[in-house]
Amino acid sequence: MRFRLRNFTDKNLYPLTGLLKQLGRGMDCDIVIPDPAASRLHARLEKAGEGWVIVDLESRNGTIVNGESVQEKILNPGDVIQIGGTSLKFEIDDQLEDPGESTRAGSNQAETPGVFSRLFSRKNKK
Repeated sequence: MRFRLRNFTDKNLYPLTGLLKQLGRGMDCDIVIPDPAASRLHARLEKAGEGWVIVDLESRNGTIVNGESVQEKILNPGDVIQIGGTSLKFEIDDQLEDPGESTRAGSNQAETPGVFSRLFSRKNKK
């Protein structure tokens, strides 16, 4: 089963493919959130079995799911993620999968802090 995020404001759809999706206002993020209350690298979505987990990356304003502040949470269809003033709905994607798309992940902790924060301590907080 595939999933996607739907932006409540502009109705953009973001298919969740690959293993990781970075969210934030930084232009190098997979899902760019042009919101001044979003950190440059705010949160990461990680593929977990058949679903997805959201991980807050020590963002300044936090990550909210269904009205509750979270550090890490398994997402269910219908969950609403709030990053700053931006709301994204996690939903089932009924579109055909594009087998050519992949998500990048670097071996350097600075490039992928969400995944590697569990393995290595972070020296610099944002």
